[in-house]
Amino acid sequence: MLSHFSYKSSPLFRIAGNDWVAATRRGFLLTLPLIMVGAFAQVLLSVPWISAMDGQGRWLQIFVLVRESSSGVIALSLVITISHVLAGLRQVKRRLDFNPVVAVTVALMSFLVLMLPAGDETARNPFAVQAVFPAILVALLATELFIRLLGVRLLDLRAYRFNDGDLLLPGMLQAILPASLCIACFVFVQQMLGLGGGSVSSLLAGWTDALFAPLDSPLLRMLMFCLLSQLLWFFGAHGNNILGAVEARYLNAATDANAAAVAAGAVPTEIFSKPLFDVFVLMGGSGTALALLIAVLLFWRGSHQARLARFAFVPGLFNISEIIVYGLPVVLNPVFFIPFVLSPLLLVLVSGFATFSGFIPPIHQAVPWTTPPLLGGYLATGSWRGVALQLFNLALAVAVYAPFVRAARRQFNELRQHEFHESLRKMEALTTNPGANLLMRLDTVGSLARQLAQDLMLDALEGRLHLQYQPQVNAAGRVVGVEALLRWDHAVFGAVPPNIAVLISEEADLICPLGEWIVDQALRQQAQWLAQGMTGVRMSINISPIQLQDARFVPRLQEALARHGLAAGNVELEITEGRAVAHDDATVQTMIDLMTMGVRLAIDDFGMGYSSLLYMRRFSVDAIKLDGSLTREVSGNRNCQEIIETISHLCRTKQVRMVAEFVETEAQRDLLATLGCSEYQGHLYSRPLLPEDCRRYIARCNAGFEPPAPTEGAEVSRM
Repeated sequence: MLSHFSYKSSPLFRIAGNDWVAATRRGFLLTLPLIMVGAFAQVLLSVPWISAMDGQGRWLQIFVLVRESSSGVIALSLVITISHVLAGLRQVKRRLDFNPVVAVTVALMSFLVLMLPAGDETARNPFAVQAVFPAILVALLATELFIRLLGVRLLDLRAYRFNDGDLLLPGMLQAILPASLCIACFVFVQQMLGLGGGSVSSLLAGWTDALFAPLDSPLLRMLMFCLLSQLLWFFGAHGNNILGAVEARYLNAATDANAAAVAAGAVPTEIFSKPLFDVFVLMGGSGTALALLIAVLLFWRGSHQARLARFAFVPGLFNISEIIVYGLPVVLNPVFFIPFVLSPLLLVLVSGFATFSGFIPPIHQAVPWTTPPLLGGYLATGSWRGVALQLFNLALAVAVYAPFVRAARRQFNELRQHEFHESLRKMEALTTNPGANLLMRLDTVGSLARQLAQDLMLDALEGRLHLQYQPQVNAAGRVVGVEALLRWDHAVFGAVPPNIAVLISEEADLICPLGEWIVDQALRQQAQWLAQGMTGVRMSINISPIQLQDARFVPRLQEALARHGLAAGNVELEITEGRAVAHDDATVQTMIDLMTMGVRLAIDDFGMGYSSLLYMRRFSVDAIKLDGSLTREVSGNRNCQEIIETISHLCRTKQVRMVAEFVETEAQRDLLATLGCSEYQGHLYSRPLLPEDCRRYIARCNAGFEPPAPTEGAEVSRM
């Protein structure tokens, strides 16, 4: 059934896309370094030979300090991270003007109101793992309430203006009353819950005691304990710690009763004890996490998740599951809900039956919960049967997890593709905006842009970037040029549109090295074609206006031409007119140097505005390429036809070629010809082609034409 599961069309997709769920999962991810530090400190504390070598106990004290420091503030950290993420999501989606730090501060105050016990200096740390679940709820509720109160006009104190105040003052005035009301609401909740100076943790302990009291059967108590602990873990709370009182009252008591029976020479009778649960059920930690790690390594190979599983495997051997539970994540991941809860319940029944049938004896001695699998089975039972039961349970849990891991893999791929295409759609709308600032955005668009920026040059080195070439054809049908077009096949997302790749590279200050790579690849290809006898075809290369401000651009272009044995006249640089150019001294000097070299210059996307006429007035331009919005609509739009006619008159006066892109039909081509276009580029002739396909296309089209005489500075360099 899961093989035909479509995550994108299921309610799970909407659940995972919910802002509260997204904020919680990202909040846990942001605390992952803290969790990992504590996990590895616990691993080191569990290694026996470290204790043996540490005579004075200094290292053990350090490891305990690190573990307690990381776990002691985990709830507080989650309030901060979840609140900040949710505030950022609300700020972007609703276009709200407020400082997310204020929302975090309000959430922290609300959390302290609920969790700090009044006048009880002996209370447990209210910020530790047992407070994780309240931390999640308070972070979400307080942040949401505060943001909604910000929209109430009657609570906005910005009407009282302070013209000489700090720029942050208006925002703080806006937040005073909403923050006060939000915190007051949590004070009211604290009083209504009847905490009476206690804390939410003590309230939860009372509820759990009341829940277990009516259960007379040890099996039912064990199943209820297992179910509740796994549910709490799934929602991000440390189930074993929250249920610590129940564990001590029933499971530890069963172990003590067995030990007392053995000491008295009697046969132990308690089946469901804490060692049974720790050793034969929670292998790898909560949710039988070791089985999940194995399933991920087997059925999600080559992924980021598999790398995380390898990293979490060593802590998993010591039954520390936080890395995989929070990092994969399992928390609030609907696909993993069933196996995460079902696997431990199933293993409780199997282990209980194995004990009841006499395959293993009732466990009467305590086994540290950090004891690795197999060793733990032997220590608990004193025989190979304990090891065999652990192996059987582990294999059974892996079988339970396997189909869900496959479904999670499909979920992840569908979700990533959905987010990718949604973000691409938003990016496309921003590509013509000079102030897009994709890398600075706090939403999924910004996250994707930053990841693409990080991967861009690495993918260039790994061969995931390449060039395709689209022929440019004159009125007679001869191919007179090709345009080198960037193609990026991302390892995860697939094809990335070139305009987005360029925009991201510009914002990330990568456009100059990327541009040098494109120039080198295009010139290398043209040199190969010339060596194969393909003459009279110029190479058009797009450059960003930012490259014109780089003093190294012209010298490196000269080096590339010399390296490939080409003259400057073989190259036509297309400057994108759709983005503003800074007409400073550096840009002007670069343009003059290019003209002096003999490099052809063309204006791409002519008609977008910005600086095209200034180009034509100050520099010698060889060609203009009409903006696609003009050529696409020319057949049915008289305004486009008149604009093209005007541009054509200017081109004839300045003796400049006019090239039409996006030519799809013969009727469109014929109309553009009557309007003055002399060269055409589009799917009517050819889509962008790989180098060898392009060479064959050019050879076929130009077979009936005499090779043109080389113009000055063109073809092979004589230097």
